[in-house]
Amino acid sequence: FSADRGAYRPGETVHLFGIVRGRDGSAPAAAFPLEVIITRPDGKSLEPRKLSMSATGSFTVDFPVASFSPTGLHKARVQLAGARQD
Repeated sequence: FSADRGAYRPGETVHLFGIVRGRDGSAPAAAFPLEVIITRPDGKSLEPRKLSMSATGSFTVDFPVASFSPTGLHKARVQLAGARQD
């Protein structure tokens, strides 16, 4: 997945989009629940947010960067909903 631009300031909204594909490059036969987990530069993770996937396997999610959030690299991870976090 990717963001619509490379840098955001505290107080702005990040727009992420992505596409889910199988090993053979095909879209999933049926939608399944996903979630995104955002990790801040200080290592703290935000609560997982549920994602809805389209019939073509694409998804979008927006999340606001808090005005008090530390600056630096934020990481996003997409996983099956309810999957164990390592």
